[in-house]
Amino acid sequence: MQTMMRYSVVLLVLLAGCGGEQEPEVGKRGHVWQEQINTMDKARDVETLLQDSVTSQRQAIEAQAQ
Repeated sequence: MQTMMRYSVVLLVLLAGCGGEQEPEVGKRGHVWQEQINTMDKARDVETLLQDSVTSQRQAIEAQAQ
């Protein structure tokens, strides 16, 4: 009888975990990895900015050396 009670408790816990709020559809919340994509886009922009900065510094140093 105790085994039956234990299984009943386990079953109730599992069923309680299955309920609740469901995830919104993908179309409503955007792409699953949208935050990561945005971060990578920002990183690409920063990389371009750094490359431009290095190029201008290199040109300034070469101009001073002449």
